[in-house]
Amino acid sequence: MLKLRLLLVATLILLVQSCQLASSGPRAYESEAFSLTVPAGWETYAETWGREMQAGKEFYGLGVQTVFTMQSPGGKGKGQAFFSVATAPREAGEELAARFERAYANPVTELEDVVKGPYNRDGLSGFQINYRRPWGEPWWRFNDIWLEKDGVVYVLSFHTTPGGYDSAVERMEQIV
Repeated sequence: MLKLRLLLVATLILLVQSCQLASSGPRAYESEAFSLTVPAGWETYAETWGREMQAGKEFYGLGVQTVFTMQSPGGKGKGQAFFSVATAPREAGEELAARFERAYANPVTELEDVVKGPYNRDGLSGFQINYRRPWGEPWWRFNDIWLEKDGVVYVLSFHTTPGGYDSAVERMEQIV
């Protein structure tokens, strides 16, 4: 009986480890509105915190609501690079360019080193902004891409701790 228990425990341990290894590689995330690749070593909000994100949470005072977030490395309180998708309905008669400019006209916190421009990639076009802003103690570095489809504004936001941006740019390109 003891040998059988040990065999079952060993089998369970191997099964758990193999599941962890299988989920550590890149994988697809899909919702009704969008899909993206979760790179190896990244965790979704639900994986990190063990629960779904709160619906309708304002994203850094930009007038859009967070619908998806992931981080690297995984683990509660360990994230140094984050990628989020936030959305809002496009207001009638307002072009994406005007919505983009309005979002950063009176920021909740000061912005520095701001670089704005058009965004064009793989048939998608919109606007992009790169900046630093304080959020908590350090000044985080952000790269936000604004797109519009079917009357919905999408903000794809990548942000890192101050020293981690340059080393994480390749991962951002894999996600977007």
